[in-house]
Amino acid sequence: TAVLFQSGSALHGGLNPWLLSNNAGAIRLEDSLINDQFAGHQFDYVLANPPYGVDWKRQHKVVTQEHQKGGPNNRFPGGLPRISDGALLFVQHCVSKFKPYTPGSPTETGSRCAIVVNGSPLFTGGAGSGESEIRRWLIENDLLETIIALPEKIFVNTGIGTYIWIITNRKHQDRRHVVQLIDARDRWHPLRRSHGEKRRMLDPTDIAQIVQTYRAFREADSKTSHVLDSYTFGYDRVTVEQPLRLAYQMDSNRKSRFLDAAPHFLQDVQAIDRVFGRDSCLDWNRIREYLDTKTTCRWQESDKKFFRDICTERHADGERVIRKTRPQQPTDDRAWGWFPGTDGRDYCYEADSHRRDHETIPARSLHCAEENQHG
Repeated sequence: TAVLFQSGSALHGGLNPWLLSNNAGAIRLEDSLINDQFAGHQFDYVLANPPYGVDWKRQHKVVTQEHQKGGPNNRFPGGLPRISDGALLFVQHCVSKFKPYTPGSPTETGSRCAIVVNGSPLFTGGAGSGESEIRRWLIENDLLETIIALPEKIFVNTGIGTYIWIITNRKHQDRRHVVQLIDARDRWHPLRRSHGEKRRMLDPTDIAQIVQTYRAFREADSKTSHVLDSYTFGYDRVTVEQPLRLAYQMDSNRKSRFLDAAPHFLQDVQAIDRVFGRDSCLDWNRIREYLDTKTTCRWQESDKKFFRDICTERHADGERVIRKTRPQQPTDDRAWGWFPGTDGRDYCYEADSHRRDHETIPARSLHCAEENQHG
């Protein structure tokens, strides 16, 4: 059995885990992210306790180059997390040491990993972020088998909550496309004497109960075990836009403010003032069309925006501000963001950044919507 042990940023490897402590030649100290001492090696088991919350600024250039290069030697196919925490880089590094798996094959036996991390890899990053994409990669490839929540105050240097992720490419048939969550936060015994932050321990009884819960692989009445379909962990972050609605109105103050900054537009501004008057106009598109077609000076887009910023304000009853138009397309060819008009054109409207919102939609909802859409 080939086993890889990872502690901190150094890797320790050996062919026999029980003889590792007596086999100093198998211990190789290096930065695993930029100088893999076991490149090309694969292992049956990987046990890892990487550093918590440590940034990877020093390794950023090398890691990014490896990720962008891709190919079979890329250890980070799931993506890159934010630079302030490299835990998910270590997770991918461990997966890169897996042996291939084919059921029934005597050679492709697969691998299993147990890695201890804090809560950051679980919860940091919204949908679409680097962390989220790595978690998505693990789940969509059906690598994540179990997450075990451990008690607090079981480590010397920190009292925070920690988790064991069990990752494997050789899931039993019953565990395919599901993830087991085990709450072992109450499985501990007090130490007689504290060691730094460490005030609790897992004794053999606690460990046996956790292992029993894992092997039972079922929902527990005590809520210590949940078995969930993989897609229930997936979310999409959708941006909800509303069209910008503006009301135009000229007055002496606004007119002076614009002309103080752009006096060369005096003739055009005077003309606009005569044509549209001083009453409020709920359709900015009319003024925009005038600027595009009937002015004597050449108005740059920046000039039009400056004029609009001064002479308009948001209004709930205003017409939607048109961003661009195109000849009307058949219904089957209609693209998102384009709306049919009554004049044979499609319209794309400018979004109101003040009314922009974001919704997080569970993958199950999306899955059901797709099923309904396809009958």
